[in-house]
Parts: sequence; structure tokens; C-alpha cells
Amino acid sequence: MQGTIKSSQKTIQRLGKEVATSLGSKLSEEIDPPAYYSLHRNDGVDMDFVNTFLRTAKPKKPVFLFITITDGIDSKSGTLILQGNAEDVDALGSEITTLLDGKGNGKNGRFKTKNKNLKKLKECEKLIQKYFETKQWSNLIKKKKKY
Repeated sequence: MQGTIKSSQKTIQRLGKEVATSLGSKLSEEIDPPAYYSLHRNDGVDMDFVNTFLRTAKPKKPVFLFITITDGIDSKSGTLILQGNAEDVDALGSEITTLLDGKGNGKNGRFKTKNKNLKKLKECEKLIQKYFETKQWSNLIKKKKKY
């Protein structure tokens, strides 16, 4: 019985890595990747999944990554990883952590927290969307002022 459980766990972990590799490769292949990319898993994947995704995802231009994984299947607590331009990560990290009732920190464009409540992911998505829309308009205005 123990051998079967151990074998099943290894199979699940291997399949999780295959999914992470596929998702990372898909992001890498996008001709015009988005300003931000969200990935939320609540099916019991672990940090190996996240690390495999991050190693595989090599987008053609900088992309802000918003990733969450739950502590267990359908759990309300879990881990948050933000990765991208350090300015964007610094601007969004604390506010997202507060929304998700988390604790953690970051540096050099990567932010990692443990969170008690992942129910507010939609609010976080809206916050990120608004941030990048505002940033896009701000960049357009700066370009026009140069001319």
C-alpha cells in the first residue's frame, strides 16, 4: 500500500511539472505577450510546479507574473509569487499582500508571501489590471511630450 501511495505521489508531481512546462512554454511562444500574466492553482501543486513554470517561461518582453498556489486541494490559504520588473513588483506587492492577508517580502523583482485568505484574487486581478492600464497611459503621455 505504501509503495502505491508513493508511486502515485511521484506520478502526480511529474504530471504537475509537465503542466508547468507546457504553460511556461506557451507564454514564451506568444509573439506579443501581455503586460501581466496570472496563474492560480488550487489542485495541490507545490513550489516545484512554480519553479518549473518560472524556469520555462521566457517571454519575448518583460511580463509581470502573478502566481498563487493553495496549501492543499481547495484550501483558502497558500503562497503568492510576484515576479517581473522590480518597479512593478514593489508597487503592487504590499497592496496585494494586504488584500490576501499575507506575510512575506521581496527584492530584485521577486516577491513571495504566505497568505491566509486567497478569496480576494479577483480584487487583486483588478488592481493589477488598473495598474498596468494606468502605466500604459502614462507611458503614452511621456512619449508624446518628447515630440
